[in-house]
Amino acid sequence: SQPAHSGRELTEEERKKEERLYLTTPEAQQAAREQYGLLGILKVIRMTDPDLNMLALGMDLTTLGLNLNSAENLYSTFASPWSDTPLKKENDFYMPACYYQQPPQLKTAHLQKFSQETLFY
Repeated sequence: SQPAHSGRELTEEERKKEERLYLTTPEAQQAAREQYGLLGILKVIRMTDPDLNMLALGMDLTTLGLNLNSAENLYSTFASPWSDTPLKKENDFYMPACYYQQPPQLKTAHLQKFSQETLFY
């Protein structure tokens, strides 16, 4: 097969990659079943590929210093798996005082001044 965007012939390696990508041959379909089907899970179970294991199984969070038995929330101290320092407790922003004030009580007399179309807009 020949790609639509190029006038050159594909090499044998490029052709095989394209066949596997588009599953155009029985061999490519079999390879996909072996890689992503029940046979493919054997690689995860046997733990032969470290990259595949990290993607499929993840990482032990206790190696990152997390106490999973702690009663407090993890998100309050854990910044990121790539961070060397714990999450800061204080905020990096200033909250204006007006956000701490209670809103005034809503008076029903004010609502009677509006039509229903205005209230349910």
